[in-house]
Amino acid sequence: MAVARGNQKGRVERAIQYIRHSFFAARKWDGLDDLNSQAMQWCEDVAGGRWCAEDREMKVREAYEQEKSSLMRLPDNPFAPYEVVVVSVGKTPYVRYDLNDYSVPHEYVQRKLTVLADSQCVRIVDGVTEVARHKRCFEKRRQIETAEHVARLVEQKKKAKKGSGLSLLFSTSPSAKEMFKMAAERGYAIGSLTSKLLTQLDLYGAVELEEAIKEVVKAGACHCSDVTQELERRRRNRGLLSPVAIQLPDDQRLHDFVVIPHSLATYDSLSEENKQ
Repeated sequence: MAVARGNQKGRVERAIQYIRHSFFAARKWDGLDDLNSQAMQWCEDVAGGRWCAEDREMKVREAYEQEKSSLMRLPDNPFAPYEVVVVSVGKTPYVRYDLNDYSVPHEYVQRKLTVLADSQCVRIVDGVTEVARHKRCFEKRRQIETAEHVARLVEQKKKAKKGSGLSLLFSTSPSAKEMFKMAAERGYAIGSLTSKLLTQLDLYGAVELEEAIKEVVKAGACHCSDVTQELERRRRNRGLLSPVAIQLPDDQRLHDFVVIPHSLATYDSLSEENKQ
């Protein structure tokens, strides 16, 4: 490889300025392939059409043709010009590279991976195992993802939600385990049953739900409608009205708001004062 001497530094820098001013100035292109095509044409027509600095009687392209036979051949196995970057995956299954987010399988969250990027492709590997491959995006602040990664992530979230719902039901209502066992044996939809029982848990409370499920299981039933009927029967026996579900606006502050109950004895004292 030729090494430029100190007195040749200016000559090298002037060549860079020449490319910037002659080729890039006010030029438009549509993608990297188009840019490379224009650059090749510019080299052959514009840059190659200049007079040679060492011999003003020939053009640059003529000097190149004379020297071409003396140049070394490129190797048969070209060097892969990858940019290698170690990246960290956060809580979401994406890696950040060149101001863009590329998706990875959800099981790689909160781990370190390696990006191998060239002008065409972004490969994401774990050691020697390729976990994702995307087309290179040269825009900024874009989210590039594959349908497979998104589908697997959605499926995982559904399983996690279902599992957490069952855990909550089993911890607040131990009798629910037997009810779900009966429902599974009869081929009922477990997901729908879980969702409806969680709604009843919010409306009636853990104690009432447990007592209602006990009675339903004792009767050999496992439908959510049977649980609802038992819950309503218990409330009627105590002279209570049916609970009403409150639909809150889509505001996370309201959903996270905690109401601390307090004693209602002060209201009784106010009622007695009014009677006096």
